[in-house]
Amino acid sequence: MNAKEILIIFLLLSIFIFSACTGNPFSDDEISQGMRRISGKVEVSDNTHRPEGVYVWLQGFDIGTFTDQDGEFEIILPSSAQNSGGGAGILNLYYYLANYKLAKTELTVRNGEFIFANGEINDKGELHRPKFIPRILNISTVLTPSTAKTDTSIFMKVEVVLSSETDSVNVFYPRETFIGPNKLIAPLFVKNLQTGTAFYVEATLVGINQEDLITIERGRPFVRTMLLSMDKGVLSEGQYEIIPYLRVSQPEVPAELLNNLIEDIDSFGLDYLSVPFFRTSGVLSVMKGGGGEGGN
Repeated sequence: MNAKEILIIFLLLSIFIFSACTGNPFSDDEISQGMRRISGKVEVSDNTHRPEGVYVWLQGFDIGTFTDQDGEFEIILPSSAQNSGGGAGILNLYYYLANYKLAKTELTVRNGEFIFANGEINDKGELHRPKFIPRILNISTVLTPSTAKTDTSIFMKVEVVLSSETDSVNVFYPRETFIGPNKLIAPLFVKNLQTGTAFYVEATLVGINQEDLITIERGRPFVRTMLLSMDKGVLSEGQYEIIPYLRVSQPEVPAELLNNLIEDIDSFGLDYLSVPFFRTSGVLSVMKGGGGEGGN
């Protein structure tokens, strides 16, 4: 091999190595998402619940997501925001649970991208530390009895205990509501914990002089007692959560955030179950009957 051939081979190898070193090992989309992605973690004030299901919502872009079982989340701005310049300025990232205090993080957005290393966000687009949200209302449901069989009618006492963990909290807890033209007395939801399917039922209120609008003060819990009955065969074998219908007053929650979760927050319906709460649940265990004559 002569000197000229060696020189040509050397030049070709140099070009190949240079191209390999300067080539883009990532997709264009991965790079473009860099300044459009933020992530973080949420922690809640009690140890009885994993921080899964906290709703994280970005003002201005109307983007929302739920935290995973470890409380972690990720928000990515749409690529179209870079071209439109929409949502620029200082925006709030909200952390929402209906019975916890609303929390937020201020973010700066410019030309459709987050400005990193600013405020609570580090230079990698992550929260410096987990966002902590304290509980303001404890919701506990107690069922007596808490077991039933498929071949018998169900009759049980449902006790809902509301206790404030702040100075006071206002709660709308209606004794009756409407679904279309039909009135429901003491409405409750029954949710199958295996399938996620749900329906609503009426109960019977125990006691008088109860109000719909309640101010609950620290150290003075509110208790509502109801009697619930269902015919045999209504529930198949499984675990069922009994859920009260109530709304916690938090005027600082943006209406747009709620509208992103549920079409009409003020109307009763199964969509209500999309609103995230952390409750101490009343769970009814329904076991297979013995096949004999059930109770009536």
